[in-house]
Amino acid sequence: MLISPLFPTAAAEFNFNRVFNDRELECVNSQERVVNKFNSISVNKNILDLADFDGIKEFMQASVDQYFEAVYSPLNAVKLKITQSWLNYTNTNESHHAHSHQNSFVSGVFYIQTEDTDKIHFLQNQYRQLEVPVREFNLYNSNSWWLAASTGKLILFPSSLVHHVEPVVANRTRISLSFNTFPVGQLGSVESSTSLFL
Repeated sequence: MLISPLFPTAAAEFNFNRVFNDRELECVNSQERVVNKFNSISVNKNILDLADFDGIKEFMQASVDQYFEAVYSPLNAVKLKITQSWLNYTNTNESHHAHSHQNSFVSGVFYIQTEDTDKIHFLQNQYRQLEVPVREFNLYNSNSWWLAASTGKLILFPSSLVHHVEPVVANRTRISLSFNTFPVGQLGSVESSTSLFL
């Protein structure tokens, strides 16, 4: 049997490959926070615009560029621009509610402080008309899937993909940096009456 994975959802993982410096960690830990349902979020929603995060932002943009080229292979002069960015703080027994990111094309989660048990869970958001009990889960029959969340890892995925964090079991705060992107340049084509310049 030959199975063709038609129209797969691309979630990509990148590694930062260096430890965070004291300046970056001090900035992360000094941010003002507010409650975000079941955990906390930074008041600043443009974290990557801070000078302390210049090196991290360069890594993020390079990763976004690589993802966009590999997954979408754009014909026209278009790229993804990082828009808003913020920090998430999830303490022991706290979680992050299921959500997707509106007004964004590709979103990213970058892990600053994690434990071995940390994961990000993704949910399939399409209707299934039949429920078939599963003997062994795989990418074709699962309604959810998780990826390991480790310090220095960046995960990029389509912003429409629903994701969440289950309650943290470790005795240390899980810290991540999330961001959104939006296309800048030419979308569509003049010939098909779908051209759009942003």
